[in-house]
Amino acid sequence: MKTRILIIENDITQKQELQDIFPAQDYALFFVKENESTLDAAKEIIPDIILMATNIPGVDIFKFCTFIKND
Repeated sequence: MKTRILIIENDITQKQELQDIFPAQDYALFFVKENESTLDAAKEIIPDIILMATNIPGVDIFKFCTFIKND
C-alpha cells in the first residue's frame, strides 16, 4: 500500500520537486492549493502525512493541526 501524502502548495516548481523526491511507485501524492479547502481534502484523502508551509496567509497552522489531530 502506498503512503498517502497531502501536499498543500501553490508553487509549480515546488510541486515538481516534490514529485521528483517521492517516487510514484511508493507514494500517492495529492496536491491542494493553499487556502483551498485543505480541511475537506484532509478528511477525504485521509493522508498518512501532510506537508504544508507554516506561513500560509489566513491559515492558523496550529489550529489546523489540532483540528486534524482531533477529528
